[in-house]
Amino acid sequence: PKITDLLAAHRHRPYVSLEFFPPKTDQGKENLKGRLGRYYENVKPLFTDVTWGAGGSTSDTTLDIVLDAHKQGHVANMHLTCTNASLESILAGLKTAYDGGIRNIVALRGDPPKGEEEWTASDGGLTCALDLVKLIREHYKEQFCIAVSGYPEGHPNAITKLADDFDLSSLTEGEKLRLSKNSSGECFVCRDEDYEKEMDYLKQKIEAGGDYIITQMFFDAAVFKKFVSDCRSRGIMCPIVPGIMCISAYPGFVRMTDFCKTRVPADLASRMEAVKDDKEAVKKVGIDFGVELCTNLLDDDLTGAGLHFYTLNLENCTYGILDRIKSRLEVGACEIVNTVYGLNGKVLEKRDDDAVALEIQGWTLAGGQRVVAYLNNSSYKKVSGAGKTVSTIYGLNGKVLEKRGDEALALELQGWTLAGGQRVVAYLNKASYEKIAC
Repeated sequence: PKITDLLAAHRHRPYVSLEFFPPKTDQGKENLKGRLGRYYENVKPLFTDVTWGAGGSTSDTTLDIVLDAHKQGHVANMHLTCTNASLESILAGLKTAYDGGIRNIVALRGDPPKGEEEWTASDGGLTCALDLVKLIREHYKEQFCIAVSGYPEGHPNAITKLADDFDLSSLTEGEKLRLSKNSSGECFVCRDEDYEKEMDYLKQKIEAGGDYIITQMFFDAAVFKKFVSDCRSRGIMCPIVPGIMCISAYPGFVRMTDFCKTRVPADLASRMEAVKDDKEAVKKVGIDFGVELCTNLLDDDLTGAGLHFYTLNLENCTYGILDRIKSRLEVGACEIVNTVYGLNGKVLEKRDDDAVALEIQGWTLAGGQRVVAYLNNSSYKKVSGAGKTVSTIYGLNGKVLEKRGDEALALELQGWTLAGGQRVVAYLNKASYEKIAC
């Protein structure tokens, strides 16, 4: 299936997708194929990416891995870059993927080959991701679903190093949000004028045929939320999937954030610095922070329901995060969900295909009969905090039916019914209730 169809079916449901890179050794390839099988059984990702490798250095391995993932049941999403690639080699890669049943491509310019600082196009080759999107559409029309990359903090090439004596207070609010500092204490930022160019280019990629966006890694949820808002204000309305980097080792964390000029929140920086010499403690911080970041994103309707994990071909960190947020990703009997029709419902039954039978709340028939609806998994989402009991300033307790972004609640008041047995629902702001400890 095309990933856009899957994303459309999960507009109101959290989902997980994964990314892997092609190993350089035969043993590494076999290990990854086994890991892909375990991930498929344990996570059931919505889709699975396989990268192309810096400088196109692992293109044959990418094709091998992506086709194996497809055979194992994954919805495989193959990265394709312009680096060190002739038109003939790009078209050959697309044909191999298509003939193997792959219908999803991530179109990228790619990084410079190893050992080179500057990116240059191959003779007669493509110059950017926009060209690649156009090429795929020219030769395959709508037969491929195409993802493009998005950079919430700006592409590394568009990020400026600030002078040591630069007055940081002179930055705009948007620039301050994108401000990063590397391990040497140097400051970097994508200035507003460069960020605008980045957003214009992103819109061009979507208008040329890109179907959705997968973002570069970020560690500050506020940066991603601002990026989504900026996209929407510019008419970029396609799905935007947040890229979540799994932190497993301190040296790798520093190397990646320095290379990408990624903003690291002060709290994360201090937590990592405190445990940098303890490998196991670093892994724990990575999992703890990953849980916090994912929870922040899942709590905000603006950011959508997706979590795209850059696994680094490892398992412990990804599993560690998913184990702790699985209650947000799964819906069980008696839980409260929100429907696309504006009413909440209590789950009575859940089928294997994630369709549910719901007792609709706030709606009764003559004689007090309950209303039961049967909805597919694109028509509902789990309500954060639903089912918990709070006390109100009015002397009555209430069961949470819905929690809004401003922490206002819809409560079913307990011990108070109307004529005919109808329940009473109240809408209270944060100052009017408090959670009851269990």
